[in-house]
Parts: sequence; C-alpha cells; structure tokens
Amino acid sequence: GETSVPVGLPAKTVLGQETDSIARGKLRAFLAREGVPEGPGTSVLVNRRLYDPSGSRKYRVPDVRLRDTETILEGTIGSKTPTDPQIVDFGNFSGGYRVILVRPQRVGLESGGR
Repeated sequence: GETSVPVGLPAKTVLGQETDSIARGKLRAFLAREGVPEGPGTSVLVNRRLYDPSGSRKYRVPDVRLRDTETILEGTIGSKTPTDPQIVDFGNFSGGYRVILVRPQRVGLESGGR
C-alpha cells in the first residue's frame, strides 16, 4: 500500500513508524502462533513502556524486552549507538538489562542475480 507523509513530518520518520507497526504486528502474531504469552506479567514484552525506577515518570518504549534473559532488543533502520540517550535509558531503567541493537539485513536478489 501507499503511505502518505503528513506535512511537516520527515518521510524517514513516517517510514520508520510504519515499519515499526508492521514489525510489531508480525512479531505478536508469531508469538501467538507459538503459544508464547506477551504483555504485562509475562516474560516477553513487545512495545511496552519501561518506566524510570527513580520515580521521575519518564519512560522509554523498547521494541522487545525479554525478562528471563534480561535482554532488550531494539530494531533500527537508523544509526542508533549504545551511547544514544534512548539506549542508555533502556539499560538504566531496566536495572542493567543487556541492550542489543538489531539492524535489518538486505533480503532478496541483487539486480541481475538469480
């Protein structure tokens, strides 16, 4: 389908939001098919708020939080680094979870390939 870009928003921002939404939906569908519960009170949290434990009311929203392995998976098509404030906050707000940045790999045939 087509994506329209609202006036004043960068196209890359809109593309990122659309990509995130599709990926979340597919991940939640996969978890459901596999019988893996997701959500508050479970070991797997997809796109759920992670609050600052200091009580500041600040929060971040990691893509995937895996409680059993104390791991956060954060997908990006951008140039996030471990020192970005968002990524630092993931570690701090979670009490030290390991944060893994996941970048997509090109899938499909190169032009002229088989």
